[in-house]
Amino acid sequence: SPSVRFYAFPTVSLIPPVIGRIKGTGCSLLLVAPLWKNQTWFPELVQLTAAPLWPILLRRDLLSQAKGMFGIPDQSCEAF
Repeated sequence: SPSVRFYAFPTVSLIPPVIGRIKGTGCSLLLVAPLWKNQTWFPELVQLTAAPLWPILLRRDLLSQAKGMFGIPDQSCEAF
């Protein structure tokens, strides 16, 4: 079996298509998404999880890129 591991951190508008791709291909990946239980895609996402949700603590330096760090909205995120 391949040792490639995938992850995705899509914008919120791309979460439903990512869920569709996961269901269509049966692939396994780490998905970073907001913990928004009232979203229509949330129950489907929870059904696809293979492990307990993994909370990501909000930190100022959580995300960075070549020209420095950038912030994320003040909200809860989980890894599915």
